[in-house]
Amino acid sequence: MLVRFEGGMNRTFCSAFIFGLLALPAGAAPFSENAMSCRAHMLWIAENTQNGRVKTAMARYAHDMAMVAREQAVSEGRDEPDAYLDRLAVAKDHEWSRRGVGWVFSADMKDWSKYCSSFARKMGLDPGSYRP
Repeated sequence: MLVRFEGGMNRTFCSAFIFGLLALPAGAAPFSENAMSCRAHMLWIAENTQNGRVKTAMARYAHDMAMVAREQAVSEGRDEPDAYLDRLAVAKDHEWSRRGVGWVFSADMKDWSKYCSSFARKMGLDPGSYRP
């Protein structure tokens, strides 16, 4: 649907709005799935760092995000939340494992980190508490 504005800005606005929505890392997925995506992101960081303190902090962050995912899966009415989360974990971990270590320097990595920090705050976690 195209919204018409005076001044001929309709296409620009619509395109910017649509592409802005498409650029969101997890889009309109259920919160449990978003939490599992962020969990996988944190595990990817933990697995691809040589810094022991970062590894430990990111593993703890991933664990806490998995707990958020479980709470969300239950509140979403998932019949078998643990089985659902196990399937998601396998899929998300596989998805993230395909990224090379050079990905850490990408804009996508920064976007995911910002998204997951924002999502964590929304879910009641303090991203600052996971800094090594």
